[in-house]
Amino acid sequence: MKMVQVLQRDAFQPMSDCAHGHTGAFLTDREGIVLKKAIKSEKEAYEKLQQDALFPFIPSYFGDATLSKRAEGRPDRYLVLRDVTTAFDQPVVLDCKVGQRTFLEEETGEPRADLFKKLATLSIDLATEEERQTRTITKLRYMRIREELSSSAQLGFRIDGMAGLDCNEDLTRTRSKEAVAQVLASYLANVAPGDVGLQKKIVRSFCDRLDHLHAAARRSAFFKGHEMVGSSLLFVADATGASGVWLIDLAKCVPLPPGISTNHVTPWAKGNHEDGWLTGLYNIVATWNDVMASLDVP
Repeated sequence: MKMVQVLQRDAFQPMSDCAHGHTGAFLTDREGIVLKKAIKSEKEAYEKLQQDALFPFIPSYFGDATLSKRAEGRPDRYLVLRDVTTAFDQPVVLDCKVGQRTFLEEETGEPRADLFKKLATLSIDLATEEERQTRTITKLRYMRIREELSSSAQLGFRIDGMAGLDCNEDLTRTRSKEAVAQVLASYLANVAPGDVGLQKKIVRSFCDRLDHLHAAARRSAFFKGHEMVGSSLLFVADATGASGVWLIDLAKCVPLPPGISTNHVTPWAKGNHEDGWLTGLYNIVATWNDVMASLDVP
């Protein structure tokens, strides 16, 4: 049986600079290690990817661990990952959730009051009369509404958050390709203010990395045999021109049922397990190219 690492609790602090939706979800130390709450499916995904074509695109994985002192409200076990931002000088981070479907098919379930409260923060007008009366909504309905409000349904990806800069955009309602491109342009402006040449260099580097990711996905046994639901691409850049893109958030990347195959492009219908992940990747590249073209306009 593999021994679980025991790490010193005092060496780790909550990660302070996380993209939207991840604040407080990680612990980090001064040596470039990140601890993330261990979920069995995500642990299995990282382990499978160690021998896969997608390996160069994930953060380095060092197994799982417990802490010497368990803090109140903290997980019992963590995944041990490399902090990909440590090689950067004041990194600016952009988190893109990829795919047209962001939930597992078995998550559709019974109506829930907690999801209705979340819907109410978006817009109570989006609820049906029955949902308003019962003050509940199914996860399927809630997730589909969120996907339609954002760019997920149309473009196959959405910007979930940015860190390392002040961002007042309502990202949950950034829907059109043009609006997403504006957010990406704002991201570049914060990475390299006023330096169009450096901004172009960063975009070219991002697109080159995404092209290599696409080629790796086509060769990947993991990609062929798994849903890519809920996964994200983490874009990192700094004012020196250093940049990178990593595949993260793998907890819902579960194996396909026996006899099911997907192409990651076909629209989802219940039972086909399609996720629209490649659609999202294509549109991320296309939107970055639109941003590049806008940088050429005086």
